[in-house]
Amino acid sequence: MARLERGNLHLKLGMLALLAVVAALACLAATNPVAKVVRAQRFEVVNPKGLTCAHLGLERDGTYLWLCDKDGTRGRAILSVLANGNSILTLTDKGGTERVHLFAPADRRPELRLLDKDGQTALWRAAP
Repeated sequence: MARLERGNLHLKLGMLALLAVVAALACLAATNPVAKVVRAQRFEVVNPKGLTCAHLGLERDGTYLWLCDKDGTRGRAILSVLANGNSILTLTDKGGTERVHLFAPADRRPELRLLDKDGQTALWRAAP
């Protein structure tokens, strides 16, 4: 009888230890720690239909941040930092027509162009 009670005690202690390990693992999984650094060559944000609405990534000639309209069909804001040192910011209207173009070249003065609804230059300025 004593041997049976000792075996029962060992079984209870083993089950308690197993329960403690499972509870600890569940707590660790639920905390969902935030990574301090995430590294990739491209990041994409997709809408509920799976269409890419934004991406940040590397291309052959530079780094790009591309933001589009909600249905993922047209780029609306594009920031390009090119390998040659030039930077370009382009903003378009909902029809995809370029409306603002800011160009910061590495070797000369920056330029700003504002365009009308037909894509024609309405204002052009270069830094003095």
